[in-house]
Amino acid sequence: MSGVIAYVGIIGGFTVAAVGLYYGFRALKLL
Repeated sequence: MSGVIAYVGIIGGFTVAAVGLYYGFRALKLL
């Protein structure tokens, strides 16, 4: 069970990082 929680946490963190980078690059392009 802890393995599933760790897997979901890693995927969630990776998704948040990817979305953050995506909007970060969009903001830089707008500037």
